[in-house]
Amino acid sequence: MKNTVRIAAATLFAVTSVACQSNSAGLTAPSVASLLEASAVTSPLQGSTWKLVEISGQKAVAGSAVTATFGAANSLSGSGGCNRYVGAATASDGKLTVSPLASTRMYCAEAGVSDQEDKYFSLLAKSTGYTVIGTELRLHTASGDAALVFVRD
Repeated sequence: MKNTVRIAAATLFAVTSVACQSNSAGLTAPSVASLLEASAVTSPLQGSTWKLVEISGQKAVAGSAVTATFGAANSLSGSGGCNRYVGAATASDGKLTVSPLASTRMYCAEAGVSDQEDKYFSLLAKSTGYTVIGTELRLHTASGDAALVFVRD
């Protein structure tokens, strides 16, 4: 929602700015459609934090807060449930490329969290595609299986 408001405000500002300029320089106002198309270059993942709800067809370990935040400049960060991680991810037209991730390596005392975190980091690194439907994000591996399922946080 925040990105939609920002895009609409930027579009309105751009159209108003160009329309107010003198046409003596040969400038013409761009269409709203072309401005919206130019602003749609950002990924639908960018600026969002997602919470893991399913991993390889199994519900996420209860009480483990596994997150993925797709930030500006293709950054990716979050929590594996116990450890924080950071890296880069490029998402466009349903395709996803995740760079090698760096993470802390603290001991995870809660039952199942460490195993889930190892599996999460592995599947995140192997993700090659994504689908966003409403508030749900599905990351797919090369086989096309939805390995990781998130909801918008």
